[in-house]
Amino acid sequence: MKKILRSFLLIITFSCIQVASAASDIKTVDTTSENFDVINIKQGSSLKMRMWPNLTSEVVVAIPHNAQALTYKGSKVKQGEKIWKKVYWNNNKGWVNAKYLRQHNDTTTPIVKQQPTPSTPLTKTQAPTKKPSETTNTQTNEKHTILACGGSTPFWSVHMDLTDKKILVNLQDGKSFTTPLNNRKWDVNKNEMLITGGEDQQAIKAILSKTNTCTDGLTTLKYPFSANLTIGNTKKIRGCCRTIQK
Repeated sequence: MKKILRSFLLIITFSCIQVASAASDIKTVDTTSENFDVINIKQGSSLKMRMWPNLTSEVVVAIPHNAQALTYKGSKVKQGEKIWKKVYWNNNKGWVNAKYLRQHNDTTTPIVKQQPTPSTPLTKTQAPTKKPSETTNTQTNEKHTILACGGSTPFWSVHMDLTDKKILVNLQDGKSFTTPLNNRKWDVNKNEMLITGGEDQQAIKAILSKTNTCTDGLTTLKYPFSANLTIGNTKKIRGCCRTIQK
């Protein structure tokens, strides 16, 4: 009886060690706030800030090669050999590869506010111009609205473009595609939205519930919608969504 009990305790102890080890590879959260500078990026190139910590996620903004003082508040994720850190820069927030960051030294060159993309200086006769995709809808005078959804088990992102009526899908297994957004409607109380699109293997069915409490499992941020998606009538994924207006 003692031998059986001793063996049982050893199994439990080993299992706990494995779980703790796996958790340390997935997420580490510190309590400090630090500033970092961008390094190892060639002049003229940029560091991509992504919405989620994976290479298939949408790019939030392109950070200049010499940007300084990106704020890091402790959220990071390890995927294999890559470490992703969540940073804040020029009113943007997202994930970047940590190998392109170096802790900021306050004694270095004074920081100059930088813009995501350079622009040609305006003369008195020039007026700022924007590409059609960066402006509001000129026909309806409505803002470009996107429902940006994602999850971390496994990492995935789905962007539902309500203005152009298309859905962009990126999954961790490398599968990515764009499909038409066919229909969307609220329930009677406007607490739940049903969105459908595509067909066959690219069919999408998304149910978004207005909760304001959805979390991504990586940070303490709370998103306005929780999402349950079915892709290709078989693959089911869950996550959170937020609204982006451009």
